[in-house]
Amino acid sequence: MTTSAADILKKLSYIETEIEIQKQILHSIPSADRAEIEETLTKIVEAKGEISALRDQLKELSPEEYRKLLNIEEGVSAFNDLSRKKHFSKIENLSTTPDCSLTDKSGTSHRCLVKAADDSGNWTIVTLEGELRTFGKDEVEENMC
Repeated sequence: MTTSAADILKKLSYIETEIEIQKQILHSIPSADRAEIEETLTKIVEAKGEISALRDQLKELSPEEYRKLLNIEEGVSAFNDLSRKKHFSKIENLSTTPDCSLTDKSGTSHRCLVKAADDSGNWTIVTLEGELRTFGKDEVEENMC
């Protein structure tokens, strides 16, 4: 059985979700319970090792998908950096809005991983390709509300 890029991406997603769950567990463990803390940390470290191996496998199997993954990670990271500096009054993403998109005045719909509006009605999106884009409120069809 050959592993496809889609299979690797699914595994990466599952493992990343598991890491987030383990981090939540870690925060809930009493500080006196050293054994459970060490066990949870070990799970996180092992999962990160699996992620590294899967990323290497993806890079070898499908350099294009690997580059796309890197672009998305960079776009999301840039969005996160921006969100620490700028107040967004509305945020949607593919998890909350499966058809996440923003339509500009020309009628072009921009599918996105995440879109956010600031208090002035300006929009910032991360496209499905990982590109961070901004639109003034006068450039989009969508209202902030």
